[in-house]
Amino acid sequence: MTRERALRRFPGVLGLATCLLLTSLTGPALAADPPPPPPPPVPTAAPQMTPAPPPPPGPVPVAAPTMPPGAPPPAGEPVPTQAPEMTPTPMPPPPPAPPPPPPSAPAWGSSFGVRVGFRLQDPDQLKKMSEVHLDSGAYDTVVEARFHGAVTDNFSWVANFNANLLAGTLGAASGTVAMNSVGVPTYATLNVMDLIAQYKACDEFQIWAGRLLVPSDRFNFSGPFFTIPWNYPGFYPNGAVVLPHTGATGRDQGITVWGNALDAKLKYYGGAYGLDQGSPVSTVPALGNPYYSGRVSYTLQGSEPGYFGSSTYYGAANVVTIGVAGQYQKDGTSATQDAGLFMADAMVEENVTGVGTFTGIGQYYHFSNPSTPQDAYFIMLSYLTPNPVFGPGKLQPMVRLQETFNPGWTLFDAALAYVFKDYSGRVVLTYQHGEMSPLTTNSLQLGIQLQTL
Repeated sequence: MTRERALRRFPGVLGLATCLLLTSLTGPALAADPPPPPPPPVPTAAPQMTPAPPPPPGPVPVAAPTMPPGAPPPAGEPVPTQAPEMTPTPMPPPPPAPPPPPPSAPAWGSSFGVRVGFRLQDPDQLKKMSEVHLDSGAYDTVVEARFHGAVTDNFSWVANFNANLLAGTLGAASGTVAMNSVGVPTYATLNVMDLIAQYKACDEFQIWAGRLLVPSDRFNFSGPFFTIPWNYPGFYPNGAVVLPHTGATGRDQGITVWGNALDAKLKYYGGAYGLDQGSPVSTVPALGNPYYSGRVSYTLQGSEPGYFGSSTYYGAANVVTIGVAGQYQKDGTSATQDAGLFMADAMVEENVTGVGTFTGIGQYYHFSNPSTPQDAYFIMLSYLTPNPVFGPGKLQPMVRLQETFNPGWTLFDAALAYVFKDYSGRVVLTYQHGEMSPLTTNSLQLGIQLQTL
């Protein structure tokens, strides 16, 4: 029985001895393989190990596991071949070259503006609003044609013209109409507003010469087309004009040195005007002296680049600007008395999101000429709705008060504008009341402004 039992156990003992022998030969990597041995696993990450003796005959891994540098394998052990180098994927071809830019635009530009207005007022009794007429008391029934061009990077030009249906000072009569059996001329007038030769060394230093805007108060750089009130300030119904010394439409013959600095926050102007003394269109008599005018402004919030300006941005910019200006003319008041003027102004415009745009402008003048009011000021407030109200237009109510001292006059405007395109399209209804003792005036105006810019 003992012999038979031993014979039955002999195969198991032999198998165990074989496993122990294989384990001692292959090391820990094969110690866990149960019999019969499956194909050798491919480790995902090679463990740290010491060089092992050659493996017994059997399957050899196709790719050797990655392991830290060690001693070279014993002779006769297959060495894994290096992975073949992959041929890099060719780069896509470069995109085609963009088409050449279109031909550059002409080195000149143009814009046009038209204003037409009506006034409800008796021209013989200015206190009564009983008759309707074309508005000759404002800058109405007028067209402007504006042109500018560049010759080089440093030299350019401006030529602006206007025609006024009701003014009779700029051209000859084109015909007559019968009025109470008397021939009355009708006018087709044309005026050269600006005729400027320009030189620009840099933004900070530029020279303009010819017929151009005289640097003075803020509104002179805006003009009627780029401001909120329909009526230009300083024109009183009694015929008095309380404004800086300039020619028609705020221009005169002269030369200006000016510039923008500090990211267009600081602007300065200075020049001499009335240089055509004694000419038919001069503001200075033949033996008179030219006058000097200058201005400095600083924008605390935003910036206002350029020679010309605007007295509203319709909410496109938030601006806070202050400015001071002055004029001087030797013997300007009389043969023994000089003329001088000091001006100061401020503008604040703020667009409050979802609420609207608020604008406030104040202006002060002090004149040394005793034949005019010694002091004058005006203040203007307006509001622009954030969104269109009726159709495409926004509403813009405005109030303005103008006063003078020595003598004391008062002029009050209240207006409501329908702005259907900034600068280019608006309809304005204005009520104006004036007190210039002993004269009292009332009027209602309706005007439309159209521009292509």
